Amino acid sequence: KLTNTVDDYEGRLADQHAKLTGILREETESLKRINEEKMRALYTSEQEKQAELRGQYNNQMSLLKETISELEAKLADYVRKEDGSREKHSDLEAKIEELEKSEKTSRMMEESFEK
Repeated sequence: KLTNTVDDYEGRLADQHAKLTGILREETESLKRINEEKMRALYTSEQEKQAELRGQYNNQMSLLKETISELEAKLADYVRKEDGSREKHSDLEAKIEELEKSEKTSRMMEESFEK
C-alpha cells in the first residue's frame, strides 16, 4: 500500500511539474511576445522621431541656403555699386587732373601773352 501511495504521489508530482513547466513556457512565450511588441513600437517611434528630425534639419538647411543666396545677391549688388563708385571716383580724379593741366597750360599761355 505504501508503494502505491509513493507511486501515486510521484505521479501527481510529475503531473504538477509538467503543468507548471507548461505554464512557465506559456508565460515565457507571452513575455517574449510582449517584449517584441514593445521593441517594435519603440523602433517605430524612433524611426518616426528620426524622420521628423530629418524633416526639421532639411527645412533648416533650406532656410540657411536661401539666406546664403540672399546674402550673396546683396553682396554682389554691393560690390557692383562699389565698383561703380570707384569708377566714378577714378573718372573724377582723371577730370581733375585734366582740369589742373588745362589750368597750368592756360596760366602758361597767359604768362607768355603778358610777356
